[in-house]
Amino acid sequence: MAVMWQEEMRVGNAKIDNDHKYLISIINTIEAAMDCEASSEALSAYVSELFDYSFKHFQREEKYQDEIKFPDQEAHKKEHQDLMEQIKQIHDNLQSHADSGAYKYTTPGLVHILRDWFMHHFSQEDMKMKKYFV
Repeated sequence: MAVMWQEEMRVGNAKIDNDHKYLISIINTIEAAMDCEASSEALSAYVSELFDYSFKHFQREEKYQDEIKFPDQEAHKKEHQDLMEQIKQIHDNLQSHADSGAYKYTTPGLVHILRDWFMHHFSQEDMKMKKYFV
């Protein structure tokens, strides 16, 4: 089931909020690709986009955290690193098994893992920054 952006997801920084909207759209695209059994090449491209954009977003977010003197920055950065490693592992699995059917090497819960992690991160961890942006 696709994730829909809701106003209560806003952290109060337009760039971060727009990044979150785009990340949600990528996750929804990955879910749709898996639902319609898109090629492993297409799925790999979507996961690559998720990795690349997440990396850029996390850099941007961490820069803002420096600027606002966010007290939980180190723990937040560790969460970013953990997610990047998880996305990289998913992508590497898709790449290394592309010829033999990537779908059987991706867990059925791939989208749920990504969606749940991002949504938890957005709604819990990123919300801690909200009071610094308003």
